[in-house]
Order: sequence, then structure tokens, then C-alpha cells
Amino acid sequence: MPHPSTTPLEIAREQLLSAATGWAPQQEICGVSNALGRVLATEQISSVDLPQTDNVAVDGYAVEAAFLAAHPDHLFKVVGTARAGHPFAGTAAPGEAVRVFTGAVMPEGPDCVIMHEDCQISDVGIICGKQLKSGANMRPAGENIAAGETLAAKGVFLGAADIGQLAAAGLKQIPVFRPLKIALMSTGDELVQSGEVRKAGQIFDSNRPMLAALCRQQGGQLTDCGIIRDDRASLSAAWRDALGHCDVIISSGGA
Repeated sequence: MPHPSTTPLEIAREQLLSAATGWAPQQEICGVSNALGRVLATEQISSVDLPQTDNVAVDGYAVEAAFLAAHPDHLFKVVGTARAGHPFAGTAAPGEAVRVFTGAVMPEGPDCVIMHEDCQISDVGIICGKQLKSGANMRPAGENIAAGETLAAKGVFLGAADIGQLAAAGLKQIPVFRPLKIALMSTGDELVQSGEVRKAGQIFDSNRPMLAALCRQQGGQLTDCGIIRDDRASLSAAWRDALGHCDVIISSGGA
């Protein structure tokens, strides 16, 4: 007697998904810092440029590229300093320099940064030892993400990089889907829990721990129903109880 043909994986998956239509996941608000492994419920759009201003990329001196090209031996007077969180308050003239550090807001006036090691530095100023193009050693506003761009798409499984990006855009809370409630059970008289005494004809239950790990990887909330014996009343009771509080039941074992 020939073995009946099996259902191809793609068709079986389509049948399962079509049978699940009509169920809508609920949403809840989650803090960005606690959102690892959650599924984003709505697309998140940046309301700001990242970085929000032109930003210094190296330690050095901010100068104007065109002036430097016309006056390569000029002694630039250092008129101030800009550090991360402490911008230079004034405007540097074309022949002046501002000492800058990585992460600082680019000062008004200069349009490039020359590194410390490429300068002759003295008490009266600096002489730049090389030519630079406008925009050199700086990061323009919006280089990472521009205002209006997508930070994370709906349905994304949030990882550490996503959380960093959302936090960088100033988001504190985001809408996420409530974790799927999953009941997990193994069925069969031949099964025994790992670590217990195995009788003749029995095998250790490996499917349930593996399936539990896969579900947890996807952020599911698990109810472990254990091993259900091959008894109609026991099976019916286990399924009835699980259906009362879970969204999905995954059973593994005999039919």
C-alpha cells in the first residue's frame, strides 16, 4: 500500500495562516529601554535630524576651507573652544580658528576641521599643515537619519540597534503588540521528562524544550502544559484549559 502524499510546507503554512485570520493582536505602550524582543505596532518616524546639527568628527581646529586654500601659511588665532555639550557661542571670522573636540556642534563660520597632528600649535595660534575641503572631518546634520525618515517599520522585531536608534531620536515610549500567549504541550505515553527515570520503550521529551526556546526567541509568553498522556479525557481537559487563556496551542506528539 503506497504511503499517502504529504502536504508541501508552503501549502501547509498557507493553510495554517489562512485559518488564523480574524485574530487581531492587541497593542500596549512599552518604554523604549524595555522593548528588546518586542514587535513594533506602528511605524516610527523621526521628528529630528540625527545628528541634529553639523557635528565635529575629530579633535582638532575648525577653520574655513576657502580661506585656508588662499592663505596656506596663515597663523590662525584660536578664538574659543567647542566641546560635546558645550558649543562655541560666537562666530569665527575667516582667518580665525576654534579648537574643537569630537561630538561638538560645529562652530558658526568654519566649514572643516583639521586634526591636531596636522597643525603647528603655538601660544599665538596655529598654522595648518595641509589643505582641506569644505565638510572635511565633520558630520552634516541628518547624516544618520533625517527628520521624516523611518526609524523602525511596523512589525519589526526590536533588537538592540533599533532601541538605540529610537532612543537617539528622543522617543521614550512606543506602541508594541502584546506578546503572543502560547500554550505548549507534548502528548504520548512514550514520553518522559529529561532527568527522570526512563522505562523500557520510553524516550526523553526533546520537542517541548526546543519549541519553548524558539517561542521565547520570538517574544512569546509561554504556558508549559507538560506531557499529556494518551487519554481522551486528559487531552480534552488540557486543550480546553489552554484555549481558555492562550492565543495559540502548540502540541507535539501522537495524533
